[in-house]
Amino acid sequence: MEAIEKIKKIETDLNEKIKSIRPKFVKTRLIARTWKIIIISLGITTTIILGIKDISWGSTVGFIMSALLTGATAVESLFNYASKSVQEHEYYVKLTDLRQDIEFYKEGKALEDYHLADVQTFFDEFRKLRNEFHTFRVNTVKVSYESTNVKSN
Repeated sequence: MEAIEKIKKIETDLNEKIKSIRPKFVKTRLIARTWKIIIISLGITTTIILGIKDISWGSTVGFIMSALLTGATAVESLFNYASKSVQEHEYYVKLTDLRQDIEFYKEGKALEDYHLADVQTFFDEFRKLRNEFHTFRVNTVKVSYESTNVKSN
């Protein structure tokens, strides 16, 4: 009976993590793409404005656009949304894979045939996935801050 209760607890926690991470990685991916579009647009516009020699205000606006491009690039590298989006999506896939493994384990098996050792293996995998995700996230933030700090010096 203990194995049954524990596998239910793992499934509940797993479903909560899956439910919370999916909209998060979708939103993060959208933000990452938006920042890339802003940076590319600023770069193209700056190059065009600086390339047109016939307008008197071109160099002033080009200089301002160049400064905005530098700032946008720094902000994007600080928050590193693209990397975060990939991490969140990978975490989501691994969590759903684990959920499928548990469902496969349970398929066609009587409740009394659940083994505590198997359930413990599922829990250990779940804990490992969470720890890897959070460790990877912390390392990404560290790298983002370090790269931004190096650029500003």
